[in-house]
Amino acid sequence: MSGHEAPPANGGANVESLKRVRQIELEAAAKLAQLKASGDAALKQLGDEAAAAVHQARTEAEAWRTGFLAKARAAAEAEAAGLLAEGGKAAREIEERTTQSVAAKRDAVLKTVLGAFRDA
Repeated sequence: MSGHEAPPANGGANVESLKRVRQIELEAAAKLAQLKASGDAALKQLGDEAAAAVHQARTEAEAWRTGFLAKARAAAEAEAAGLLAEGGKAAREIEERTTQSVAAKRDAVLKTVLGAFRDA
């Protein structure tokens, strides 16, 4: 066999098979690139949705916290006002008892002193 012999008759079929394999590889590569781009886009969208959900949750939590603190502050102020009113009432009662006691003692002293002048 010399180097000038014609290729076997099925050589053309091998070239066509190789061309078909190459075409399938290119189609597969294009499909993979498309799927990757689609996956990347879906992943980005999910990331954006997750970030939006976190932002919304933080906003709702802050609103809840603000409302809770306002209610707690109002309850504490109401309780403090009640305690102050109770303390004021108790202070007035003590003052009345003390004033009555002092007035009674003053009257007794005046009676004793005036009685001594009358007797003299």
